[in-house]
Amino acid sequence: MLARLALLAAVAAVLAAQEIDDQLPTARLPERLAFGLHAIGTRPLGDFGRAVTDAWGLGGEVRFAVDRTGWLAVRIDGGYNAYGRNRRPFTPAVPFDAFGGVNASQLVSDNTMATLMLGAELAVPTGAIRPYVNAMAGGSYFQTSTRVEAPGLPRGDGVTATNLEDWVGSGAVGGGLRLALARNRTGTTLLDLGARRWFTGPTRYATAAAPPSGITGSVPSLRTRTDAWAFTLGFSFAPR
Repeated sequence: MLARLALLAAVAAVLAAQEIDDQLPTARLPERLAFGLHAIGTRPLGDFGRAVTDAWGLGGEVRFAVDRTGWLAVRIDGGYNAYGRNRRPFTPAVPFDAFGGVNASQLVSDNTMATLMLGAELAVPTGAIRPYVNAMAGGSYFQTSTRVEAPGLPRGDGVTATNLEDWVGSGAVGGGLRLALARNRTGTTLLDLGARRWFTGPTRYATAAAPPSGITGSVPSLRTRTDAWAFTLGFSFAPR
């Protein structure tokens, strides 16, 4: 499903870019620095995919061209994904003063993963349609945290604990299309559609279906590879 949506979006965007190509002023030189922000849809693979649900999140990148032509760039890439949330009733034996003496509350557990990578990117530097490929290496951080929610308690003011966390080395190869939407004296704005394949070593992570036994309780977990496909849709801006 994620792959189909990404393909449809890419086709529609390419057609739109072809229509506006003649309306954009011609860039005399490629931009050296660029920033991007994108939504991420992640499809876990293998044992990881059988244990958790699809993940959704946000990511960003910074690119700097290392040659004057703009074809080769260094890329710093980061992302944050949530792949599961559990809620269960929780009634403490003693009322929490922080909750105004209210006992009725619930435990909310979130399973998340974050990535930070550095790598190289080869891209067409100018034009309305700019394909690119990249390869990166770095690390991924998996965490399950639990907090108490109660009536009238503002989010973030309750008791929070980390139930599980793990670091693992990871790498990715990917590619996509950037489609020029606007170009002026301040820079170029592009629509960015991409896909990448994540590779990781064995990682300990919580399964999506099982809540922890308490605020600081243990969570059912597995230790497997956490490979995945990630599909991105966002915007990139290259200032002049």
